[in-house]
Amino acid sequence: MTRIFCQLLGVLFVVGFMLKYWLAIALVVAVVVVVRRAPGWWAAHEAAVAAEEARLAGIAARADQQHNLVLQGDDRGVYGQYPPKEWTWAEDALTAMREGVRGATLSARKGTP
Repeated sequence: MTRIFCQLLGVLFVVGFMLKYWLAIALVVAVVVVVRRAPGWWAAHEAAVAAEEARLAGIAARADQQHNLVLQGDDRGVYGQYPPKEWTWAEDALTAMREGVRGATLSARKGTP
């Protein structure tokens, strides 16, 4: 009987301590979590920063290359890697014939009058 009473008293003491000092306990737990997780978080952050710097360096290198092409008078410097498609009247007419539309123009097929 004495043993059960001592265990109950111990549990009540621990619960009372936790209720009294819950803020300090929460802060200690938060500090422990941050200290254990911080190196992984920092490594992930550094990897993301390195990837972004590499992406921006690639963009800057392409911009320099395209600028040099513009200075040389090359059209690839204006449009970059994706030049616009050159439309001809013949292609437009062939497309209209395939679709079965007579006298259609590009703007009429898009739905504009």
